[in-house]
Amino acid sequence: MPEYSRLLLFDIDGTLLHTRGAGQKAFRRALEKYLGEEIPQVHVNYAGRTDLSILMETLRLLEHPMPPDPLLMRAILDAYVGFLAEEVPHANLLTVCPGIPALLDEISDDPEICLGLLTGNAEKGAQYKLKYFQLEHYFPIGAYGDHSLHRHELVGIAVKRAERHWSHRWLPSTVWLVGDTPQDIEAARISGVHIAAVATGPYSTDDLAALKPDLLLHDLSGPETLRLLTGKAV
Repeated sequence: MPEYSRLLLFDIDGTLLHTRGAGQKAFRRALEKYLGEEIPQVHVNYAGRTDLSILMETLRLLEHPMPPDPLLMRAILDAYVGFLAEEVPHANLLTVCPGIPALLDEISDDPEICLGLLTGNAEKGAQYKLKYFQLEHYFPIGAYGDHSLHRHELVGIAVKRAERHWSHRWLPSTVWLVGDTPQDIEAARISGVHIAAVATGPYSTDDLAALKPDLLLHDLSGPETLRLLTGKAV
């Protein structure tokens, strides 16, 4: 059995790929399906949030009765995934972030490094995006944005899933989040794990540097990135 040395938990949007607004369009369509097409526009910051949190805040801003019916929330999220499959293929400038999937290929070849997801996307939405970009096979486990309102709570979920999958106990010192938002940094800090912040999302290197992540990267390309994320010489 390999002697595992590090668990890397990747965010999706802004870290691995960009769907250029397709998710927000799909989310709006799902809301309209269940709440009516006359609902007003409300401003919610999607970056770094879990889908449950985004939906909860949206319903609150729409003055929907609180707390919302869990069955309604599940129905909206399920509809969102269906609309996502319609919106993504028609979005402009879809792209995988720099260095992906070359970096994932390299990491996957190392038997001591394990890969997982920690994303605000609902599980079915996350799997659709990864499959569309042919990245799903890299990530055998994950924690998703329909598992909790709060991103930091996903860390414990992901670690427990990793422990079951690899039959290995992961200490906080061996777990790294890889993400592009202040919420990723906050989640790591609250959970006592490490954070590698990457400026391929809506926040600049200066924005992220001000929050003092353990590691700050302009993007995930280049051999130096592999060394920094795995802690190994290349």
